[in-house]
Amino acid sequence: MSVPPAAIEAGSRAAYAHVSPQHAHDQGWDELPPAWQRNYRNEARAILEAAAPHLMAAAWGEGAKAQADAYGMNVDTLGPNPYRKPTP
Repeated sequence: MSVPPAAIEAGSRAAYAHVSPQHAHDQGWDELPPAWQRNYRNEARAILEAAAPHLMAAAWGEGAKAQADAYGMNVDTLGPNPYRKPTP
């Protein structure tokens, strides 16, 4: 899955602030060396790519339930969640 650049940027900045809160307080993101920023972006991309299928499945499930509730339908009539892997 291709993660949008804005999501990678947000994730990398959040990771920096979370991993190094004191450093982030003393030195803002824009003051970091480019190599550090690149490392945080690479880590954020890997994390988001791993999490994306789970987030998509959860979002589809919540949306399907909301649609079914809004129209008085059984959620099962909408078919299986295309993002959830079948259990063996």
